[in-house]
Amino acid sequence: MAGTQYDFECIDIEYEKKRYHTLKDEEENLSKRVNAHIEAQYDKIEKDYHSLLEKKRLLEIDKKSLIVTIEKLERKRKKTLERCYINVNRFLGRIFSSLLPGANAKIEPIESHDISEGVEIFVAFNNVWKKSLSELSGGQRSLLALSFLLALLLYKPAPFYILDEIDSALDLSHTENIGNIMSQYFPQSQFIVVSLKDEFYKHANVLFKVNLQDGSSRIETCILNRALSKQSREEEDEISLLDQFE
Repeated sequence: MAGTQYDFECIDIEYEKKRYHTLKDEEENLSKRVNAHIEAQYDKIEKDYHSLLEKKRLLEIDKKSLIVTIEKLERKRKKTLERCYINVNRFLGRIFSSLLPGANAKIEPIESHDISEGVEIFVAFNNVWKKSLSELSGGQRSLLALSFLLALLLYKPAPFYILDEIDSALDLSHTENIGNIMSQYFPQSQFIVVSLKDEFYKHANVLFKVNLQDGSSRIETCILNRALSKQSREEEDEISLLDQFE
């Protein structure tokens, strides 16, 4: 129809054929150099990019949350250390004074006021503070170490303790003082103590004696505390009654 897009009379068919073949050749040449699947790859890369942006956003939120938690834990750690420092310092002075009358002990932060960097122990005799622990004798160092250990345990008690000959280098009076400290400061704890000195047993409830007879070890049990002895007899009576019913 003349004057419309379907009017083919004015079209040069030969020219259009040439043009078609030329474009076809260009398309073939371009197809060898251009990746036809690049558009699909671009869509995939763009989708991955947006996914990474979302992950980054979530990671930044988690990072802020972790920083807040770390700061909170750091404040709690410092508060716990300060509370431990104050209590252990108080217990150390009391226990060391009880083990060694006329003496005193304390802990102070090293150089700075930050106790997390470490503490140093100082000892005084008759209110005169020593400059260095090297001035102490071996027995005094043993009592100081034991006092510090007991001060820590007093701050954070445990159900029971096992001590192996902690009094081996001490005088008999000091050994008795250690038993007094355990009885006075740890009424709710149980101590299993290995010792060769009788002064340690004055506050014991049960004593296990190990003797060598005929080349073999023999263990003898002695109940020293009367209340415990009465309780043991009652338990034995209950067992015997149960045996009768059976």
